[in-house]
Amino acid sequence: MTKARDLANIISGGFTEADIPNLSAGKITSGTFADARLSQSSVQQYASTFDDNKIVNDISTLGLRVHTQENLNASNTNSASFDVFQDSSGIASNTNAPRNVAGEYVAPVSGITPSISGAGNSANPNPSFSFNSTTGLITLDNSSVAYQGGNPDNNGVYWSIIDFGQDVTFDSGLMVELLTGVNNAGNVNAGLCQLNIKNNSNAWVFGSGGITPTVTENFVAAGGTISAVNDIYNQDLDYQGIYAGVNSLPVRASLSWSGTATGRYLYTAWSNTWGEPSTYKLYDNSNGSSGNGNNLLIAGAKSIANATGSFESVAITTSSTSSMGAVITYQDYSGTNALNTDIILKLSADNGSNYSTATLTALPNFATGIKMAKVNDLSVTAGTSLKYKISFANQSSGSKEARIRGVSLQY
Repeated sequence: MTKARDLANIISGGFTEADIPNLSAGKITSGTFADARLSQSSVQQYASTFDDNKIVNDISTLGLRVHTQENLNASNTNSASFDVFQDSSGIASNTNAPRNVAGEYVAPVSGITPSISGAGNSANPNPSFSFNSTTGLITLDNSSVAYQGGNPDNNGVYWSIIDFGQDVTFDSGLMVELLTGVNNAGNVNAGLCQLNIKNNSNAWVFGSGGITPTVTENFVAAGGTISAVNDIYNQDLDYQGIYAGVNSLPVRASLSWSGTATGRYLYTAWSNTWGEPSTYKLYDNSNGSSGNGNNLLIAGAKSIANATGSFESVAITTSSTSSMGAVITYQDYSGTNALNTDIILKLSADNGSNYSTATLTALPNFATGIKMAKVNDLSVTAGTSLKYKISFANQSSGSKEARIRGVSLQY
C-alpha cells in the first residue's frame, strides 16, 4: 500500500527533484551541464599547472643577445630589463667592482689592455708596446718616440696618447728624461716635453681647476744646463702638465702631486726646435733608473685586483610585485667561478631596502666562453622599485676572475 500511495502522490502531484533523493552520477548519460552548475575548483583540480619559465628565460636571453649585437644601452619593457654594460647608465653604484670601459663588463679584477695612438717616426709609425699589469709598467720601443725632423703638426711637436680603456690610478711621481744633441751647424737644440692625464670624461686631471702638480729637476748630465722646468697649463697645443726646456745633453724632471691622480688617457708631447734627433723617456721616479736603456716605462697604471666587490643596478619602476627572476651572462676569465659562492645575485622590489638572495642555476652557454645562469620566481619583499645586486668573492688576478657581461631582470 505504501509504494502504491507514493506512486499515486507522484501521479497526482507531479514529479519533483525531491522524488529523486539519491541519483548516481553514472545514471546521467546524455545532455550538457550549464556552466553555472560547475565550480571553478572542480575543474582546476584536474588542470596541469602551466610553467612559463622557459619562455621567460628565452625572452631574457634574446633581449641580451640583441643588446649585445647592437651594442645598446640599458633598457626595459613592461616585464623585463636588459643591460650589457655598453655604458654605465644601468649601474647605480659599485664597491671595488667598476665597469670596464673598453671591455664592457663589470668585475673586481679588471685586466687593462692599453692602446696607443699618435705620431712615432717614419720607420715605426705604429709603435709596439707591452703592459705589465702587476707592476703597472708600459714598455715602449724608444725608436717609436724619437724625433726624426720634419713638421708633424703646426707646432713641430710629436705626441702620443695611451688609452687604458678605463680610469686608472697613477703613482705620484712620473718622471721625464729629455735627451737632446747638437745639430750639424753647431746649434744647441732645444726641446720640450709635456705630460698630462685626462679622465674618462676627457677632462684634464692636471691644471684647469684639477690637480696642481710640482715639477722638480732631478738630473742634468755633466756639462748640460736646464733652461726651464715649469708647470704649464694652457699651451697652444692644448697640452698641460710638465715642461722642460733644455740645451745640451740629458735632463730629467719628475712630475709629482698630492692626492690621487686618476685618469684614462696619458698624453705626452715632445719637440726639437732645430729638427735634429731628440728623444724622451718616461719612467717611475721611485725606481731610480732611466728606464732600462731604450725602453719607455710609464708606471702607476695597474690592473684593478680586489678579492671581493659588488655593484647595484639603477631602480626600475613598475607595478607592485613580490616575485622576480633574472638571467645573467658571465665569463670565467680565469679559473672557474662557482655560482652562489663566487658570484652571488640578490633581487629587491623595494629599491634595495630588502634583498632576497637568489639560487642561480646554470643555463646553456650564451656564446663561446660566455656562460649563463638564471633564477625564476624568487620571493621578494613586495614593492614597485626593482633592482639587483651582484657580489663577488674569492677573486684573484690570474687565478679566479669573473666578469659579468649582462643582466636581464624579469618581473
